[in-house]
Order: sequence, then C-alpha cells, then structure tokens
Amino acid sequence: MHVFFAFLEVSLMVGAALAMPVIIYQLLSFVTPALYQNERKYLYIAVPGVTLSFLAGAAFCFFLMLPFALAFLGSFQPEIFLALWTAERFIDFVVTFIFWIGVTFELPIVMYFLAKMGVVSPKRLSGFRKYAFVLAFVIGAIITPTPDPVNQTIVSLPIYFLFELGIILARFA
Repeated sequence: MHVFFAFLEVSLMVGAALAMPVIIYQLLSFVTPALYQNERKYLYIAVPGVTLSFLAGAAFCFFLMLPFALAFLGSFQPEIFLALWTAERFIDFVVTFIFWIGVTFELPIVMYFLAKMGVVSPKRLSGFRKYAFVLAFVIGAIITPTPDPVNQTIVSLPIYFLFELGIILARFA
C-alpha cells in the first residue's frame, strides 16, 4: 500500500510542477484586472524572476546540497543506526528539502520589491548584516536535516549571500 501512495505522491508533484505555468497564468488573469498599470508592470517583472529564482534554488539543492545531506544521513553512526528509508519518507524528505531551499532563493526578489515599495532601504538593510548572518545560520540549522556543521554551512552561506544580493538589488529599486 505504501508503494501505491509513493507513486501517487510523485505523480501529484510532477503534475503540479508541469501544470504550474497554467496555474500561474490563470491566477494572473484573475488578479491583473484589479491592479493599476504600474502594479501590473511589477507583477510581470516579478513572476519570471521569482520562477527563475525558485528553479535556481531547487537545482542548487538537488545537485549540491542533497547529495551531501543524503551521504551524511546514510553514514551517520552506522554501528548504532541502520539507515532504512521507505520510499514515502525519502520522497517527503527530498521534496521538502528542495521546496524550502527554492523558496529561500526568492529572498533577493522579495528584498528588491520591498525596497521598490519603500518598505525598506538599502542603507537599513546594510545595517542588518550581522543579524542576517546569524539568522542565516539559524535558518540553515532549521532547514538542514543533519546536525553536522558542514551541511549547515552549505545551507547557511548561500542564504547569507542571497541577503547580500538582495541589498545590491535594493540599490537599483
């Protein structure tokens, strides 16, 4: 029965990913009539940026972070723990990990549009650097499924660099 649900879950995720352009188009078709012209312009700029940022984060996670995390989890205390993954748990782990890293990669776009709307300024964001560095490692500890500092650093440093990229983009807002 678990095999059936694993196939079902994978099918739903692939279907949702393939249908996402149509879903976004329908959502934009519903929302855009209520927006002013300048708001539409920002929306049309943001959608490709957010999509590409998410895909870049998902690819970064899949090709760089996930192999390290799986290797660590597979070799963690092998004399005490035997790593037996069920398909359902493995798929949940991989999809959740990729999703949250993809969402994290949208940080510079969010910072740009917050600066564009006047909510934050690049100077104010620059003043938060030390807090952002610590927060990046806290978020890295939460996102990372492993307790080792190597995987946490692999997650945390890109988050901090994304914050720095957000500051640079906010200067252009």
